[in-house]
Amino acid sequence: MPKFPRALRWIIPCSVVVLFLAALAIGSLWIKSYLRSDAFRQLIADKTGEAVKGTANYEPLRWIGASVFSNQLTIAGQQGSPLASLSADQLRATVAWRAIFDGAWRIENLEAARVLATFRPGSFAQEPSSAHFSSPEPAIAKWLPHRFEIGSVSTPLASIRFLDAADKERFALNESSLRMKPDSASWLLEGQGGTFLAAGFPQMKVESFRSRIHKDVFFLTDSQLRLGDSGHVAVSGEFSKTAKVRVTWDRVNIDPFLAPHWRKKLSATMAGSADITVPDGQTATATGKFTMTDGLVQKVPLLDQIAKFTGAPQFRRMPVQEISSDFSWQNGILTLTNFIGESKGLLRLEGTCTIGADHQIDGTFRIGVTPQTVQWLPGSREKVFTEAGEGYLWTSLKIGGTMENPTEDLSARLLVAMGEQVIEQGTKAIDNLPAPAREGAKQALDLLKPFFQ
Repeated sequence: MPKFPRALRWIIPCSVVVLFLAALAIGSLWIKSYLRSDAFRQLIADKTGEAVKGTANYEPLRWIGASVFSNQLTIAGQQGSPLASLSADQLRATVAWRAIFDGAWRIENLEAARVLATFRPGSFAQEPSSAHFSSPEPAIAKWLPHRFEIGSVSTPLASIRFLDAADKERFALNESSLRMKPDSASWLLEGQGGTFLAAGFPQMKVESFRSRIHKDVFFLTDSQLRLGDSGHVAVSGEFSKTAKVRVTWDRVNIDPFLAPHWRKKLSATMAGSADITVPDGQTATATGKFTMTDGLVQKVPLLDQIAKFTGAPQFRRMPVQEISSDFSWQNGILTLTNFIGESKGLLRLEGTCTIGADHQIDGTFRIGVTPQTVQWLPGSREKVFTEAGEGYLWTSLKIGGTMENPTEDLSARLLVAMGEQVIEQGTKAIDNLPAPAREGAKQALDLLKPFFQ
């Protein structure tokens, strides 16, 4: 066998190594050139748009080591997409280069300084297409991954609007810190801080929330909100074509929920729970219960009348230890059942009430007062408060009218009872009068009777 010179035996492997390094360097230059090209920017824009069923656009990319930057991402959702629009500023992504050998561009973390997004009813499901068109790619792109993987997405400032089918804003999350990460076929979404606003409700502060997005279903695992200085609200549920939500609240001041003319009449702290269902394209229904404590009722005509009749001024400004009721809401109609309201030592109210969409009231109650309250009302115990029990004297009470101008039937019945008692006592007194004065007194009583009937 011929022997190679010693130098030649080293030249061949060294040449192979040099060629390999040269090819690697040239390939690296090609890859870097491609990553900085508009073709690569268009590739990730197409993949982003495909994922959210919209058209995406990234401003030019800037690379520093394993990090890539873009000043802005904008997305316009296609018809039927849940994402109507999105704008993300100052994007930064960290790329895991080793994932290229696994056939993927892996983003360890995608960060944005601020995100503004608007969502609406829709589905991310892609419609089948008979043809697929793509922009021309450089030859090297054919050898590089077209699959993208994301480890997490985060932003310190996210503002998100949720629209209904009529494009009216139903919910809004403002300036909250968000973090998303994939979990099998789902995305986990967590956040904290910022404010939350639901149509028809006062603004709440966000403490924290945890949720999951799976296909077109949004699961709100848990959320903790603050309402006012002391109120705490927790919300969980499932949002899809039919939304099912569970809401609990505690130590909530009722003032923001009252009509302006009621805010001067009623104050209290409220706790309760509600199960809300919103069928696809239909109005919401809700059932639940609530309790009010530390209440104060004042400037209510019925109570003013009771105070006037009884001579007990505490009815004009009446403390209420507890108000509780079950409730249901359907087609704009609020129904209260098992209603109980009590001011200990003064009054207790029990019954049911319906408040229509036009604010009409239809309430049927039992009202109880203490014996001391009616001792100075002639005829009230004999003709009105005729039932005794639980330390109160009871009678029926009908409430009607509207929320703005409620009416009741108790005042008139008390007046009639008082008048009848006066007439009865007057008639007995007349019988003891001398005959000449008896006829004149009877005529006077006959004149008074119509005013008490």
